[in-house]
Amino acid sequence: MLRGVSARPSRPPRRHARVGIVGAVVVAVVVVGAGLGAWVVGRGRPDGAALTAPSRPTSTVIRGGEPSYPYTLLDGRTASVAALRGRPALLWFVAPGCSSCQASIPVMASHLPAFAAARTRVVALGLYGAFDSGGPGLKQLASFGRTYATSAFPDPTWTWALASLRLTTAYDPQGVPDEYFLLDSAGRVAYSGATPVSSVGALLAHLDSLTGTRPSGSASAPTPASPETLP
Repeated sequence: MLRGVSARPSRPPRRHARVGIVGAVVVAVVVVGAGLGAWVVGRGRPDGAALTAPSRPTSTVIRGGEPSYPYTLLDGRTASVAALRGRPALLWFVAPGCSSCQASIPVMASHLPAFAAARTRVVALGLYGAFDSGGPGLKQLASFGRTYATSAFPDPTWTWALASLRLTTAYDPQGVPDEYFLLDSAGRVAYSGATPVSSVGALLAHLDSLTGTRPSGSASAPTPASPETLP
């Protein structure tokens, strides 16, 4: 699994099991995490083609001829990780039935002002295979996010989207929910970790180091970017 340049925090004992990313046609796979219980739904591509994991991203910049790692926004539009370049971004994978995700969402919501001050987009990505595909999956993701983020769900600092197979296998090939990857403005992984509910302090410290802002969003931090100027 891809890791950032800094050591990742240890995971608390209640991490949920993994979403498997496996072979052709729609397939259900159960993966049991050691002592964590079973939770997994693996799916093939809707067109029945074989699932082939692309090469993982490295510290090199993603350029025009390289994979763009797409994701689908809640309104059905397609965007890509490559389009996030120019400012830092946080890719954070979530899945239904993941108790640590449920606990992490309100924690992340409470720290959105710090990400806005650092002009950093948070992309909450539904793991490929954990939600239905297409419109039904987008509705499931929106319902999941709204349930745990409550009034913070519409905040423009973060984006909720379904990750494609290519994106999921590139950054989170084992399909582990509640993992995140902090990208610098060039699209390189500057830091990676898991379970924001227990590691948000370390994440914000790395964000501060990356952007030169104070993660608390105090008066000495830059003025938060307006929604229109965020990527």
